[in-house]
Amino acid sequence: MSLPRSSFYRDRRGSAPAEPANESQATQALLTKIHAIRAEFPGYGYRRVTHALKHQGVTINHKKVMRVMRQAGLTIRRRARVVTTTNSNHDFPIYRNLYRNVIP
Repeated sequence: MSLPRSSFYRDRRGSAPAEPANESQATQALLTKIHAIRAEFPGYGYRRVTHALKHQGVTINHKKVMRVMRQAGLTIRRRARVVTTTNSNHDFPIYRNLYRNVIP
């Protein structure tokens, strides 16, 4: 045969194959376990959730945990870091700016 291998295996409808029913049930069972972990530890991200699942005896990849958590809206949002650069409320002497009206 002179066909490429990808042509032989390509779906006739031109789309990716649908997710099997048992895979969907496994995903729902995983999501239930993730919800239980997140209820106990709400600050856990996908890495800690994966570690907790492995501790429970579930063999799972961290990428699948991340995908399921992202689809369910369970990802952690990082807090914006506020950097304070100036503290004007101090008791130290405040000196005049001698360079203010000078053109270099």
